[in-house]
Amino acid sequence: MILATVVSEYADRVHYYPRVENVSVKSFLLALLLSFVAISSSAQANADLTIPKPNKSLILATSEGPPYMIRDPLGGLDIETVVSSLEQQGYQVQVQFMSLHRAMAELQMKRVDVIVPSFAPDQADLYTGDPHILYHPTLFSLKSNPVTLTSIDDLKHYRLATFQGAGGYFGSAFIQACEQAPEYYEHRDMSRLIDLLINQRTDLVLLDRRIFHYFYQQAGFKKAISEYHHIFNDVPAMPVFNNPAIRDDYNQGLKDIKKLGIYQQIMDKYGHQ
Repeated sequence: MILATVVSEYADRVHYYPRVENVSVKSFLLALLLSFVAISSSAQANADLTIPKPNKSLILATSEGPPYMIRDPLGGLDIETVVSSLEQQGYQVQVQFMSLHRAMAELQMKRVDVIVPSFAPDQADLYTGDPHILYHPTLFSLKSNPVTLTSIDDLKHYRLATFQGAGGYFGSAFIQACEQAPEYYEHRDMSRLIDLLINQRTDLVLLDRRIFHYFYQQAGFKKAISEYHHIFNDVPAMPVFNNPAIRDDYNQGLKDIKKLGIYQQIMDKYGHQ
């Protein structure tokens, strides 16, 4: 059981995007920070020679995205794996929910300690932890509305709805196919994507597999769904820190919770092996 406390920072808003051609995905993919507390005066005196010793109280910031980041009750695959790894190393973690743009800015200004998930490589003065889970970008259609998909280029034949920022994440071939598609939408509210598919207002939905099934089950839909896994590669998710010592502690903690069976318990809790 994670011991993190939660602080709500903002109310989510829904946006509708009729067509987005090249939106940066990093704003979507960067979520979950931990606010870094001031280092000791002795560590500051030796800052040029040694890595500052981290304070054991941390803040982790994220944006809500079930089943990975859940506000109420606090939990989710991303939150619980990262928090449990840090708690295994003796940290006390407070979780704050905020916009993703703000989360990265707060991390860079060292007002928080970690964000999760991240799908980007190391940036200047930031330190990426070991991957804690794989995301599975998947295309979904109704079985009653069959489609033929063998490559990204085939998307140009269908109406497509996806998450905000996808246009900047899946590469130029994806962008070109979406530009030729009959309709292309990006939505911040991912639950809205399932509604569009069920009501046949789009032919395809592109979304992480766990996120799709979470909202599909929450809504109680019964229509048969087809899944296409072979178009996009799985994506490893990682936390990002502004202190390498905390990053190293997290990496060891992640190894420990896997050895102790805690990691598998978290996976089983959400029905994903």
